[in-house]
Amino acid sequence: MAILPTLLPPPLPEALQPWLMLNHEFHVLICHGASCQQALSPSAISRHLRDRHQVKKELRNQADQYLEQWQWPYNSHSVPLPPDGSAPQPEIPVVDGFRCQNCMFKTRNRKALREHANKEHGQKRVPDKEIMVAVRLQTWFGEKRERYWVVNETGPGVSKHCLGL
Repeated sequence: MAILPTLLPPPLPEALQPWLMLNHEFHVLICHGASCQQALSPSAISRHLRDRHQVKKELRNQADQYLEQWQWPYNSHSVPLPPDGSAPQPEIPVVDGFRCQNCMFKTRNRKALREHANKEHGQKRVPDKEIMVAVRLQTWFGEKRERYWVVNETGPGVSKHCLGL
């Protein structure tokens, strides 16, 4: 469970809800517009809405006014992550990936995990099953800004909405 301030974020304006949703548990704003499904840093929301979704200026102004009240600054490096093994977060895609058996390194790329095991753990020419475990992952951000956590899609409290059913 994330340790966050006891203040609650103001409700997201209804006019912004076709593009944005607020993850109340982690105080993260997520774009659920076509082909996005990822978190946005508060400082990038207005530009993202303009450039990616061609949202009109008056709606972007509403977003800016909303964010003036925002007291939970974060970016791809500082955003709180759910603990490994938690239920999937809504709106964020769940993807196949790998976790290092010797540390907490996670990636979607098998080759990257093999290079990690070689460099960090001195494991050259070791079978995959000895250095990695296949897992299901989520990340708030993508495009080289990802920081993954392992999700449990079958545990208690996992809704069909979270599983994409």
